[in-house]
Order: sequence, then structure tokens, then C-alpha cells
Amino acid sequence: MAARPELVPGFIVMAELAKDRKVIDDLLPCLREIAPICEGIEDTITLAYSDIYVADLAFHANVKQAAKRGVPGTDTIYDDLKMRFPGRPKDEPPAPPTP
Repeated sequence: MAARPELVPGFIVMAELAKDRKVIDDLLPCLREIAPICEGIEDTITLAYSDIYVADLAFHANVKQAAKRGVPGTDTIYDDLKMRFPGRPKDEPPAPPTP
């Protein structure tokens, strides 16, 4: 752009663009340094979510069985949980071939 300023669109302010380039040059080394830490935090959060999901599924299974056995109050809890754990859709039989 500096070599051919006549080709730079009028809405681009070169001084602002230079500031943006400097910010990137200043921040990239910081990002490279902290990226492994951020990845570790993200991995830990993912594992924690996984543990929570497994516990939620176990609770759902228990509530489902309790509701089937008629334990008072569990049918309402089960109905609420069905929204979160809708289950797999039933396989529909294939449509018959058209003649």
C-alpha cells in the first residue's frame, strides 16, 4: 500500500492501519507465550464438562427408572429432564421403492 498509495481505497486511513499493525506486532509474542496456558485451561474445562455430563446422564437414568416404578414426584423431574436428554430419534423404516 505504501508503494502504491493511489490504489488504496479512500476509506482506509494509513495512520490507523499502521497502529493496527503495531498492535499486532506487540501482542503476537504475548499470545504465543500464553497460548499453551489457555489451551490447558480449555482442556480442563472440557474435562470438567465431561464429568458433569456423565453425572447428569446417571441422574437422568436414575430418575427415569424411579418414574417407571412410580416413585412420587419423579415423573415431573423426568419430564423436565427429557428436554435436556431427548434421546436418539427412532429409525424410520425405509420408504418402499416406487414402481
